[in-house]
Parts: sequence; C-alpha cells; structure tokens
Amino acid sequence: MDGLVDLGRTCGVDINDLSLRTLAANEPEVGAVMGAARFLPFREHAFDMVFTIGLLIHQPDSTLPSVMSDIARCSSRWVMFGEYSADESHSIEYRGLSGVLFKRDYVSIFSELCPEFRHVDTEELTMDDDGFDRVTWGVFERR
Repeated sequence: MDGLVDLGRTCGVDINDLSLRTLAANEPEVGAVMGAARFLPFREHAFDMVFTIGLLIHQPDSTLPSVMSDIARCSSRWVMFGEYSADESHSIEYRGLSGVLFKRDYVSIFSELCPEFRHVDTEELTMDDDGFDRVTWGVFERR
C-alpha cells in the first residue's frame, strides 16, 4: 500500500484531530482525513474539485508553493479558494501571534505557480458589502 487515501467523493482534510472528529460526528458520509496541506494523502487528480477557505492565509512563503502545487495535483478539473487578499503581501497579527497569517494576491500567485490551470473567475467580498475582510474567491479550471 502506498499510504494514499481513497475515501469516495467528498473528504475534509485537517491537522486538527478535534476538527476531524467534529466532521465525522456531524457529516459521517464525508471522509475525515488527517493530513497537512503540503502533503495531501491523495492520488493525482483524485477529485473533480479541490476547495479551500482560510487555508492559504496560514502558509508562510516557504510552504505556500508546495501547498498550492499539491492542491493542483489532487484536482482533475477545478480549484477554488477563498482567502484574505491584498495587493501587496504582508503578515498580520493573529491571536497575538505574528508570522501565522498572511494577506496576499492568491489568485496571481496560483496563476503563476500552476499554469496548467486557467483563471475562470474572481469575486471579492468586502467588509462594506458582505461583512468580510476582503476575502477573494479564486476559481480555476485545469486546461
């Protein structure tokens, strides 16, 4: 066995055991998988769509490329993410810690790192209109 997971159509991946137990208790049909975003335990093109929200913002510059590449590797067609966005990359304090939350132009970064995907759509949710702190949705399709 190669250690890769085959759980069906829908999976949630996290490094937090409590989150996975909560998922399993509330959505037993969804596979709850322990794993790190830069080493997803799935085969290449395992899913039609890989979706994240609030994941990329917690990746330092050193791991962001490997996380994005592994997300792309696991998708046969679509990648969609929702993340805090900024025109210029910068770190902001999060729960009293520095260096653990980053605002960036994730759409541009993913476009550059994963050219096998084409950018389909972007929508920005703002505090004024939607109650969000500039969350940007990026939608990409494998070419």
